[in-house]
Amino acid sequence: MGKRDADKAKKDALSKKGDAPDLRKLNRVQLLRLLRDATEENERLSTELAVTKERLEEAEQRLEDRRIAIADSESLAEASLRLSGIFAAAQHAIDLYGYNVAQSRMNQNVSGGGRSRSERPAEGGREDQPSGGDAGSRE
Repeated sequence: MGKRDADKAKKDALSKKGDAPDLRKLNRVQLLRLLRDATEENERLSTELAVTKERLEEAEQRLEDRRIAIADSESLAEASLRLSGIFAAAQHAIDLYGYNVAQSRMNQNVSGGGRSRSERPAEGGREDQPSGGDAGSRE
């Protein structure tokens, strides 16, 4: 029986029961070829599965490392900020700013209708006039 006959017998065996060949109708060479093909396919799939499992484990490890790094960075950042006293310094700066704003408002109200000290008239009731302007010609 030649290769052509073996392929025809294989097709006939496959066509009767769908994908499952009727192994009783195949000769020894055909059976050995089927076994060899199945073994090669099995080895290929086993290798592919091993590679896929390795990639999956690596990806899971990277993901876990990132999760740990994120969790650690949040807690480390918070701890370092507290240890460096940045929160206390920021609160002190806010309090000082509020105090200075309140003092500035109080000084403006006391010094005469919202004018600052630099805007108050000089002694004699005259404001300092810039030289060479229209203000000097009005007097």
